[in-house]
Amino acid sequence: MKKIIYILMFIFLINFTYAFNIEIDIKDSFTINEKVYFNYKITSNIDQLITYLSHVNCLNAPISLLQKKDIELKANQPYIDTYYDITIDDSIEPQICTAYIQILDPIQQKFEKTFQIKTNPSFIFDIVMDKKVFVKNENININYNSEVEN
Repeated sequence: MKKIIYILMFIFLINFTYAFNIEIDIKDSFTINEKVYFNYKITSNIDQLITYLSHVNCLNAPISLLQKKDIELKANQPYIDTYYDITIDDSIEPQICTAYIQILDPIQQKFEKTFQIKTNPSFIFDIVMDKKVFVKNENININYNSEVEN
């Protein structure tokens, strides 16, 4: 008899679990003067209040403030929103970043998608001269080595 009660309780708990479906729609890459943003859709299998964060994480770019949001989800009705982040300028290095939605409450869950920032990298160059001593009125040839094209 106890086994049957435990099995019924287990089945009841399984049917009452939280299930989220989160879709993140973001471009594959962003370039100079573009604003980084992504659209997202959160769907739940039950009516519930959730707390979540939407954010972008890039290792070599300014970090926006984290903002928690509370929303009331209706069963199987998607909540749709857009997250806006930084505008890409020439001070931002090329890199791979992550856009994510993190559910904080009632459970902890994270959904993410990667994208690229495509900018010209800062560069270090070496001056290559054909000799070290020059005579007055002689042409000086200077060349450079760099990983940046053009």
